[in-house]
Amino acid sequence: MRKKLMPSQTPEGKDLLMHYKRRLSAAGMTLVEVMIASSIGIGIFLFLNSAMIKLQKTQTRFERRGEVEEIKWILKRHLSDMRAYEENPEAEVPTRANQSNFYYFENRRAPLAPLTATEKEMQLVRKDFKCPGDMLGCRVAAFDYKGQHISLEGLKLPNPGLVLATIGFETPDDKITRSFLPELKVQLVDQNDDAEVRVVPKIFYVNQEGGAQFGTSGPSEAGTSSHATTLVDPVSRANCYFKFVQAYPELKELAKELCLKAKNSAPADCFIRMKKEFTVDDILAVITCSQAVNSMPIECFKTAKTAVSIGDDGHALLCSGATTLEPINCYKHLKDHSAINLPDMLELKVCARAFDIAPAECLLKLKAMDEVSLQNALYLCPHHK
Repeated sequence: MRKKLMPSQTPEGKDLLMHYKRRLSAAGMTLVEVMIASSIGIGIFLFLNSAMIKLQKTQTRFERRGEVEEIKWILKRHLSDMRAYEENPEAEVPTRANQSNFYYFENRRAPLAPLTATEKEMQLVRKDFKCPGDMLGCRVAAFDYKGQHISLEGLKLPNPGLVLATIGFETPDDKITRSFLPELKVQLVDQNDDAEVRVVPKIFYVNQEGGAQFGTSGPSEAGTSSHATTLVDPVSRANCYFKFVQAYPELKELAKELCLKAKNSAPADCFIRMKKEFTVDDILAVITCSQAVNSMPIECFKTAKTAVSIGDDGHALLCSGATTLEPINCYKHLKDHSAINLPDMLELKVCARAFDIAPAECLLKLKAMDEVSLQNALYLCPHHK
């Protein structure tokens, strides 16, 4: 059988090869040099292309990092607003055990919308979903990278354009009431599979005072973290201010005082309701409603008017920023167990924002010691600082 020739071995192929060799020789380059030059050019192209891709990914990661920070503050604002529970009569106060969801207002005119899904609801979207071991009974909220909340109906997993927020309870269930905002642990997880673009998981805490605590470790005793700083939320203060001046545009200076320590718009809601339901001046309404986190200061004021005869000034001081009706019980305990009348202002200040009768017991013990100890009561006895 005749052996088949390679193309370079045929007369035509040899002529073509000689043609290119003559051209390369005329250009002063050998075939090897041309191959080396081509390899260098391809290498440079691949390097520049790789560098460009890496630069684009780095830019995307920084953009996403900023967007995740925005999602963090959006979540913090929603989770610090106890009104969402109280204004939804069909929902229990969420706890780890009862699996009631969190709700939020998309805007002021919209009805309450579910912010989170439970573990079982999430399993309808992704069967293998489970709450982390340290966040049993968690709730999950989903956001896109522009901070837009995604409802369970619109959620599709896997989706690299999403951030999932897993929310767990730090406060024991038996400590959570409608007047007490539980401390929550929140973890934000970027769903992008590309490690060069994906944002490192973020962990932060929303505590019972409505402040934000940032850090990677859990909270220490009394709801604070040794690596954390409690911050005042400027968005909540602004929302309180805007709501107040819409109702009372001529009282902007008063709005500033009322909303200075606001954790949501409750102080403004409280003031507006106080002026409608009771014949009190602006100053008493501010005293009652400053530092309100829900409607309890008004409920306390209303109850105090029939429970104790101390005048509206006294009712306002006693119920200032109240989260329960315990300030009234605290004051009544003092009156029932004190043989000698104490200064009214001292009694009211000690019992304001009380959770139980402990401040009253403290004051009675100090009074039994000596006059100097009694003077320290305001520093030692109140629940609040």
